[in-house]
Amino acid sequence: MNNDDKHNYWADQITKNQHKKHEIHAIISIKERLHQKLGDDFWNVRPQFQAYVLRPYAKDHKYALIDLYFPFCAVGIEIDEQQHESKRSKKADVERTLDLIQQLQASQRMKYKEIRIKPYIEKEFEQGVNKVVDLIVKEYESCEIKPVWNLDPFSFYKNRKEMSVADDVIFKNKQELIGVMLNIKDYHNHAPGYPKNKYPALAQNGYEFYVFNKNSLYVKKMKGKKKKGVEKYFNVFSEDFSEFRMYADRFGDPTKKDINEREMMRLAKRPKRVFGAKSKNGVVFCGVYEFDGMKKDPTPKYAYMPYYHKFKLISKSFLFDLCRKK
Repeated sequence: MNNDDKHNYWADQITKNQHKKHEIHAIISIKERLHQKLGDDFWNVRPQFQAYVLRPYAKDHKYALIDLYFPFCAVGIEIDEQQHESKRSKKADVERTLDLIQQLQASQRMKYKEIRIKPYIEKEFEQGVNKVVDLIVKEYESCEIKPVWNLDPFSFYKNRKEMSVADDVIFKNKQELIGVMLNIKDYHNHAPGYPKNKYPALAQNGYEFYVFNKNSLYVKKMKGKKKKGVEKYFNVFSEDFSEFRMYADRFGDPTKKDINEREMMRLAKRPKRVFGAKSKNGVVFCGVYEFDGMKKDPTPKYAYMPYYHKFKLISKSFLFDLCRKK
């Protein structure tokens, strides 16, 4: 990625919160001082703005947005406006921080560290910004494997035996993710059949591979003389990613009994799914799930799709030997 792309990345991220002037001021100050201390290495730290973190056990807010988050060292920066000074807000902030420590420890296997900046008090603002810069520089210099702006997934997994959710790797597309799993770098140039020639070892071990838009409704056109029309699907993860539901308008439809029977037979042969989900920035690995039967939803999101196939999480990692040719 050239420098124009890197500048555009920062510009796009900063302008997400144009209405928060104190937050933008703090982030720009951190950016400039980090750039002075790290030089060209500054681009590699690549923080996330408004980083989304699930809080599945929280009573009220089921997720948190970290103002500025550095994934390589699990450091989060919160720029607190004056409303955070109330007793109620302070208590909520403490509970939120404890949840983040627990969630990020579980997902990234790193201890979450948090720094809070009060941007409306000049002295505390300067102290907070300097504290952030000093900590990020220290973490960057001490880490054994330096972060890089453009991570090459093939190089990252070259000497690894498994892919894990904790790796936090974003793939460009479905082809790159499958290519890494199969160890075929030019996978997008291959056009084999499914599943016999595409990844035979995966099918033989009872697995299939799925990539889809996370929590989304989509329509699939049916092809062939006997399959005219369309089918509607709805994919949804539970908040803690422990369960995946696949809805379809034909599930439970007695007029399509033969289609459902064939699918159930296929699921019996290959009950496990290696899931990848499309996000705004690319594709992420979500884990391995196992088919747990067809269920009826008492309060379905779409009335014409009351039944769903339930898949439960069985592993947050996947061994490459299960899908690679030996």
